[in-house]
Amino acid sequence: ILPGVRMSLDAMHAGTAGLPRVAVPRGSAGSIRVRCPLAGTTREAMRRGAVFSLGAAVQRFLNETGARRLVVTGGAASLLAGVQDPGRVVFVPGLALRGLALRLRDTGVLDDAAFQVAANHPALRAPV
Repeated sequence: ILPGVRMSLDAMHAGTAGLPRVAVPRGSAGSIRVRCPLAGTTREAMRRGAVFSLGAAVQRFLNETGARRLVVTGGAASLLAGVQDPGRVVFVPGLALRGLALRLRDTGVLDDAAFQVAANHPALRAPV
């Protein structure tokens, strides 16, 4: 578990005098390419730094573990798919909710009909 882009940007704003509050970059997987953390403005440097540092941590994890693929979820995790080699980082929205629904079904808390209702929730519709 790593701090996300939002937490990194908030920490820079709260913990450093004079740095502005900066919005998280919007977009879906592959929509942002951050190959270099350098930028022309403070706000853009903060955004790129937050995304680049998280991407670098993910790349180091992949290199040191030898993993061929990493599944990411939550917050702005879709941005990570855009800063890594295609196919190495896979964004799965609602992963925690998917796991919870499966666990509730497997333990009998949800019957098949209730599980189907949960599985059709918009947060769980994206393909795995």
